[in-house]
Amino acid sequence: MREEGEAISAARRALRRIKGLGAEPQLKEVAGALPEALRRRASDPKLGTWLLARLGGSGFTNAAFELLHVLQNLRLEGNVYHYSSVLTACEKGSAWANALNLANDMALVTVRSNQLSFGALISSAEKSGLWSWALHLLREMRSTWLVPDAISYSAGISACEKGCQWRDALTNLELMPVFGQMPNILSYSGAISACEKAGGNLWSLALGLSALLPERDVVSQSAVISAVEKAAKWGLALSLLEEMSLASVVANLVSFNAASSACDRRCCWQAACRLFHSLSSKTQKADLLSYNVVISACSVGRPRDALQLFMAMASRKLLPDVTTFAAAERACGASDEQAIPEVLQTMERWQIRLFRTRFRIFHPQNRRGGAEVFRLPTGRWMCSEDVNGVPPCSGSGSSNVRIV
Repeated sequence: MREEGEAISAARRALRRIKGLGAEPQLKEVAGALPEALRRRASDPKLGTWLLARLGGSGFTNAAFELLHVLQNLRLEGNVYHYSSVLTACEKGSAWANALNLANDMALVTVRSNQLSFGALISSAEKSGLWSWALHLLREMRSTWLVPDAISYSAGISACEKGCQWRDALTNLELMPVFGQMPNILSYSGAISACEKAGGNLWSLALGLSALLPERDVVSQSAVISAVEKAAKWGLALSLLEEMSLASVVANLVSFNAASSACDRRCCWQAACRLFHSLSSKTQKADLLSYNVVISACSVGRPRDALQLFMAMASRKLLPDVTTFAAAERACGASDEQAIPEVLQTMERWQIRLFRTRFRIFHPQNRRGGAEVFRLPTGRWMCSEDVNGVPPCSGSGSSNVRIV
């Protein structure tokens, strides 16, 4: 009992020391952090599991990976629980290369994988965007007579969603009941998002999957609204947004922006404005996409409102992008307001700030090389010398510059 107590005390000291080594310790550093009392008990499998699980669970992925090798050098006979602990750490740290190396090591020492180790590998592949690996591991898992659980299937479906493989995502969703696993909200959400990323053609399929959800959440409902938005079904998008409220699901900015985009696609500026102004009564704050959508929607029907929203972005500390400028220019073309000169001056200042480092040109008069040129909303060209206080490039067009 005394020796066991000393080993546990030594293990706690080792954890503190290893964590103090930083995020990426070397093998020698990890080995040097182990007290002598722990080295004498390094072959104890339970002690090894305790150490690896706590180190990996704290987010020290590389340290757990190195510690496993240190313990094996000290005659620890690694089992599936040791490897699973480190694989779980690799999954949390998105360390796919380390996870794959561990899987190869398991095969070399004939350690048979279990559901936990396979699940950690599949999740690691999913987080690294490797959908083909995730599907391969699911097939290999079934070939070894191990039944993937709902977590493994959900990770595989999510990997397919990230890889825009909607057919494979739906196939795995259909396989779950066949192998005795009922799809959960994560499985359905992944499949719905896969349909949404496939474009507007699968909006009805995404809508059908949402009806099968055991419970609704903001992620799945936002994905359905996004799928409907790509099909320009603005009325349905607004209905889904309203249903979220009735189901006590708090809509987020993704939900609002998707519904607003659907209204913009059908030039329903009234609905887009209502959604935008409703954000002020919510906990969310409008972002760049929110402004882009409402300015675009109002640029023809309500150009004055569009220009006011454009000018208000400065007080929100939001920097416009190309989409914002294009919508504001359309609003200027449809408006006869006296504020247009002020709007154009604001656009010039913002475009100089935004595009200053994006377009490099060679000017014949500038022998030292790169100047910068901008085509401003007023129609004139501006060079970087103009920005820096040096006389601007000659000419009012692009004939004197060459894009490189």
